Amino acid sequence: MDLAIVLDSSRNIRSSQFETAKGLIRRIIDQLSISSKPQTSPKGSRLALVQHSPLRYFPGRGQVPVQKEFDFITFSKRIHMQEHLERVQHLQGSSAVGHAIEWTINNVFKQVPNPRKLKVIFVVLGGKTIPWDQKRMTEISLYSKCLGFSVFTVALGMDISNSELTGLSSSPLDQHFIHLGAVMEPDIQFADKFIRAFFNLLKSGM
Repeated sequence: MDLAIVLDSSRNIRSSQFETAKGLIRRIIDQLSISSKPQTSPKGSRLALVQHSPLRYFPGRGQVPVQKEFDFITFSKRIHMQEHLERVQHLQGSSAVGHAIEWTINNVFKQVPNPRKLKVIFVVLGGKTIPWDQKRMTEISLYSKCLGFSVFTVALGMDISNSELTGLSSSPLDQHFIHLGAVMEPDIQFADKFIRAFFNLLKSGM
């Protein structure tokens, strides 16, 4: 499996939520069997992480809508991913998930050698995307599904509507979308089990 995590690092997400999101990513890394030879071996999962969006990003200015933390071939060991994740900082730019997913498809998935059959975009959001990104989010959601991607979305907090995110996620929604209104420990444990079940479904061919 090739799995890219698109992390909301905007000003929409509170610091506590951002740390919760990092905790979820840490659990995802622990769940995966990471490829020891990501450039050449077809075995194991490969993981990428991008944040959106850098401070002062705006489309049409030649800027990149994400900060790439690592791609599919950067690391071959789980511990190195975890160590890098600890250093990830909150960007506090705009929420531009549509532009971020588009960049990830074109610059992470399409550039990697030996692409996996299973391609997953794992989106973590803490608030509404900015108005100038909403059309792009709708378009890229349809585009990604046409390309065969599975899109899984985790929404954190109350400052986000399910109606905006259900179109982003793959179907069936009850397997690809989870909204944690609160981010207390029981909610995180529930999300962990939900995500684990999602990975098991992927492995079984859904």
